[in-house]
Parts: sequence; C-alpha cells; structure tokens
Amino acid sequence: MPNQVLLVDTNFSALGADGSPLPAADAACQVFLPEAFWALLDSTLDQDSPVRALTVLSTSPIADGSRSATAAVLAAGGPFAPEHARWSARESDQEKLLARLFDWKAKEPYRELLFVSGALSGGCGSTSLVRDDGWPANAVQGAGRARQLVTGPLTNHVGPWPLPPLAGSLGLSSRFAVRHKPLRGQRSYAEVLFKVPAPKKKGSGSSCRGSANAVPASGGVAGDEGDGNDNEESPSLYTARVAAARVIGHYFEEVNIVVGPVIGLVTHHSAIVLVEVIMEEIMCVLVKS
Repeated sequence: MPNQVLLVDTNFSALGADGSPLPAADAACQVFLPEAFWALLDSTLDQDSPVRALTVLSTSPIADGSRSATAAVLAAGGPFAPEHARWSARESDQEKLLARLFDWKAKEPYRELLFVSGALSGGCGSTSLVRDDGWPANAVQGAGRARQLVTGPLTNHVGPWPLPPLAGSLGLSSRFAVRHKPLRGQRSYAEVLFKVPAPKKKGSGSSCRGSANAVPASGGVAGDEGDGNDNEESPSLYTARVAAARVIGHYFEEVNIVVGPVIGLVTHHSAIVLVEVIMEEIMCVLVKS
C-alpha cells in the first residue's frame, strides 16, 4: 500500500495485569519498545518498501522536548513518576526510532513522514516541526523535516505546554531538533487528509482524476501509454501524499473580558477604551445592540 499508518504502542505500567508490582526496580528499567516492534519496523521500512506516505501515531509526542528538562522533572518525581513514559525520558528508543524513520524517508525524494500524537499531561496541543540535522547541506529543501501534530484535551481542562523550551535540539548528542507552536487555551483535534491518485487504464491516453499531481515512483512514468489492454496499472506506481494536516483548536472555556477605562477621545459616535482578556489570540468585535 502506498499509504500506511504505524501505531507505536508505548503503554507501560508499574503494575502487571493482575495489579501486582512488576519486578523492575523502577519505571525507567521497564522495556519501552519490545524487540518485536523493531523487527516489524525493519521489515516494513526496507529498501524496497512500497510505502510512500507514512503516518506515525503515538500516545505522546515522539519529539517532545529537551531531554535535560525531562531529566530535571524525573529527578524530582521519583522512580514511578508518569514522566518516565515520555519519549524524552527514553533517549535510546527516541533517537533510534527517529533515525530509522528519517533514514527511510531519505531513500526516496517523494516519501512523506507525519507524526500525530496526544499531548503531555493534559497540556495544550501544538503544530510542531521535527528536523533531522544529519541530512547533507545539499539535500532537497525541506527533505530533512517532518510535521508533528499534537492534540490537546478535547473535553477536559487545557493545561499549559509542559516542556520548555519551545524550540531546540532534543539532546546534546542528538541529531534531531523540534520546534513547537502551542495552541494555548484551546481544546483541539487533528485532521489529516490523504490523497492517493486513482490508477489509469492502460491505453486510455489520459490520467484519472488526481493523477496529474502524482509523482511516479521508480519503474513507472506518469502519462505513459500502455499496450491497449484494459488492465489497470498498479497503485504503487503512483505516490500517495498528505494533502493536508493540521491541528484544529477551539476556545470552549470561559473567556473573561474587562472593558475600560476610557483612554482616548470620546465623540457622539465613538470612544477609545482599554479591553483586557485572559487569553491570547482573542478577537473582540463591538456591535451596536
């Protein structure tokens, strides 16, 4: 399939299925990603992989923030702090997964990589950009980058972004960096639209709808005429792509507004007043009642 979704199961717990404590001395000693996952990932992302657009889903953002900031939180949180489930607390797994995904992306210029996850500790959502600084300087512009959509609470209270700073390297020895643009004070959800061109009939002399924007993979040329047979070309000859990906935020919580005092000229039809709101990016419109 030209478009695939990778579900990364990182659910881990300090308790077993029966509620008894696991033998690990603390949460940091527990396995975060099993060996079976890495074997499956390698078989999926091999050199001849037909995947063109890969979306990686995770409970929490894979490129979450500074590892040193997470380490400071863990030092104060104890052996079973929930922050042990963050990717930045699992440096080896985080670096290994990002490296394999970006290395897969680097093998073909038309491959796309997208990350989608929930937020951390009830924090707000974010539209983030993950950057691979290991790409050569002469690489195609934007090739060493991937978008990351982080969704905040949908019905619960929206907390602040939990991991400052908003931009920078994941770690001193990491080849990856991230830049977050939080949706502060907004409940949010992710919306992703995939576009897979329909295969055209051989000998038809025209492309099906959507194939005009397709980039042919190796072994196929868009617009080639066939031998007159009515057999359809394989969909894998055309590149699936992410047509749109964004985090949609909404202000559902109460917005407090203070109007006044008057700070400027007052006429029979206008006045300049000071308006204060408790949230950023609020548009105020004054209408005649």
